[in-house]
Amino acid sequence: MGGAMLRGWIAGGIEPSRFHVVKPSAGGLPDGVHHYRSAAEVGTTFDVILLGIKPQMLGALAHEAASLLARGAKLISVLAGTEGATLQAYFPDAHIIRLMPNLAVEIGKSPLGLWTDLISARDRAELDAWLSPLGPPVWLGAESQMGALTALISFAARV
Repeated sequence: MGGAMLRGWIAGGIEPSRFHVVKPSAGGLPDGVHHYRSAAEVGTTFDVILLGIKPQMLGALAHEAASLLARGAKLISVLAGTEGATLQAYFPDAHIIRLMPNLAVEIGKSPLGLWTDLISARDRAELDAWLSPLGPPVWLGAESQMGALTALISFAARV
């Protein structure tokens, strides 16, 4: 999903050099994207990170991902079924945002289900602007709505 999102942002006009990707192999990364094989290679922290790993890998990779977060950073998670409380336990200093897209992000047509209870209306507006090349953001009022939204977004991807 992270790769599809990256391609969607670049297709939407965002400069590839704005992206820093930590991934063991460089396969599939667009030209101009900064690539690191591990977080230890990066040498800086970020105010916003997209966590796009398989949910079962969270325990093994959380420490590495946490090393990239500036204090008070926003962590956007696309880990299906991984609740905010679980993410907050791994990333206690981060503002957690759950995001549920589908593969249509690559062409800017995915509904984007979002939930958080930690950021301001201004932060939400900034995230809306950042995510808009991928599709329309839809903020949920309760995290419990993520499961139903996931089912709808998955269904929409098949239609």
